[in-house]
Amino acid sequence: MQIIKMKSKVAYIRVTNRSVYYDGSLGIDEDIMAKANIAEHEQVHVLNVTNNERFITYAIKEPAGSKNICLYGPAANKGSINDELVILTYCSVDPTEEVNPVVLNYRQQ
Repeated sequence: MQIIKMKSKVAYIRVTNRSVYYDGSLGIDEDIMAKANIAEHEQVHVLNVTNNERFITYAIKEPAGSKNICLYGPAANKGSINDELVILTYCSVDPTEEVNPVVLNYRQQ
């Protein structure tokens, strides 16, 4: 038997761009993806703290160092520029297996 555990969490990061007419879904700065252990095209759960929307999509790379967090395609209708997001990834593991999730907090004080 396998269970699903949280693998990574990018908390309170802000949307920098959105485009409905674009192929793709959630663009994340490549450096942030590396720090959070998120693979390109990996499924991500996105929680919009600003408007309470939740959706599941996949991650695509934005240029390293750009700090871009972009909502693309239909996902662009789930948020606006400057909305705070929580991005979550999960992994399937044996129930006894320990997972040490990566947590990055971008909350602006």
